[in-house]
Amino acid sequence: MLIENCNIANAWEISINHLIKDGEWVPAERGSRAKELRNVLFSITSPCSQPQISGKYVFSENFLTEYSDNYFLSEKTNSSVAERINRFGEIKLNQINRIIEILSGHYYSRRAVISPWIQNEDLFSNHPPCVVLLQFQIRNNLLEITAILRSNDAWLAALPDLIAIHKVQTKVAEELGIGIGRLCMLSNSYHMYEMDVLKALTVFQI
Repeated sequence: MLIENCNIANAWEISINHLIKDGEWVPAERGSRAKELRNVLFSITSPCSQPQISGKYVFSENFLTEYSDNYFLSEKTNSSVAERINRFGEIKLNQINRIIEILSGHYYSRRAVISPWIQNEDLFSNHPPCVVLLQFQIRNNLLEITAILRSNDAWLAALPDLIAIHKVQTKVAEELGIGIGRLCMLSNSYHMYEMDVLKALTVFQI
């Protein structure tokens, strides 16, 4: 399913409506069940445009800001995703700095790829990262970003994820001295837990 819009907040609201109306009930690994859409592709044409935070997002702005600031970019946190992106492996590779070097050296490179996924750990983990890959490409003098997620909690995490991805895009674009283009996020399992579906029905008046 393609969800295309000019800004992040609108795209998220559209996705919630589709999920509630068209999602399929599936069992959840942690009990209960969830409504799910598979292979949902967000295509945000102007991710800098406002609003980014939907008025229908029920969690606090402090939570959203802390999450999106720290999820990928924090140099201090020990969270698995930030750790793996900023200090990957034994050599403590900063993957963001490396893809900036790649794009600085070859403007149209298709090799500027970041991954926080570690097979020998995550295939055995009960809490593996949701983000599998981030790819950066420069087209028409704008930096585009594509994120692939194995799983995405639509009610709690999808909006903060989109904003966090945009913050990484912004950081890299600023370092390269170019503008910001399209943001894409592909979620293989875009889902909402049953207890949150009841809340969403009230908030969205569906």
